Amino acid sequence: MDEIPVSKFKAHCAEVLDDVARTGKTVTITKRGKAIAEVRPPSPVKGARRKLGYMAGQIEIVGDIVGPTGTLDFSATLREWDDLNGARRRRKPRKARRAPAT
Repeated sequence: MDEIPVSKFKAHCAEVLDDVARTGKTVTITKRGKAIAEVRPPSPVKGARRKLGYMAGQIEIVGDIVGPTGTLDFSATLREWDDLNGARRRRKPRKARRAPAT
């Protein structure tokens, strides 16, 4: 474990960090002879899994996934909706407007 004073660390910070990354050794930074900080390489990440494709092999596709899922009869769906929400109020047809006299 190497020790360097804080003034030297400030002047050569990038070099010290490169050395720690390259060698894997911890560097202790001192101020007036007392340790104030340690610079060490990062610990390996445990249990990290890649996100892309993490469910590969977990899903089974059955049938056609591109085709329609059912009938396209919207009138039946609307009738069902009307039955659930009560009869829809029907508007009275508007009277035709007369063209303005010229």
